[in-house]
Amino acid sequence: MPRLLGHGCFGCGTANPHGLGMTFSRRGDRVLAEVTLGRPHMGWDRIAHGGVVSTVLDEVMAWAVIALERVYFVTRSMTVTYRRPVPLEVPLVAEGWLLGRDPPRSCTTAARLLDPAGELLAEAKAEMVYLAKDRLGVLSAGLRAEMDELFEAMARLDQEVAQ
Repeated sequence: MPRLLGHGCFGCGTANPHGLGMTFSRRGDRVLAEVTLGRPHMGWDRIAHGGVVSTVLDEVMAWAVIALERVYFVTRSMTVTYRRPVPLEVPLVAEGWLLGRDPPRSCTTAARLLDPAGELLAEAKAEMVYLAKDRLGVLSAGLRAEMDELFEAMARLDQEVAQ
């Protein structure tokens, strides 16, 4: 999937030296990301901080909304269930998808984080609220233009896959 370059987002930004630098791919109605958490993401000894784990899950759900809904939105609420300690320095897979739609207001999303053996480490559900165009004043005009271009690129990818 295309990326937004030069942004400071902790999850997916390319201009944040402390961020996760997540990239995403799409498999049908699911969005996937591989991520390896390191010492800067530590909570207890050799275990990822729960806040970082929730960030990974929130980010993959957000990109599911970007890929599948192509709307501006914010996370209204999110519930995380931690199933097992999340190890550091191990490649993990985050997967996000839509559970339901309530246009033009919101959608419900879900995500899970898996270890290399496919064991469930954490899972989440969230409500994402769509933002009307008149509520986008907090975003710079440049970012809005880049997001619109990203939505168009996603639509082109869908058309290529359908052919």
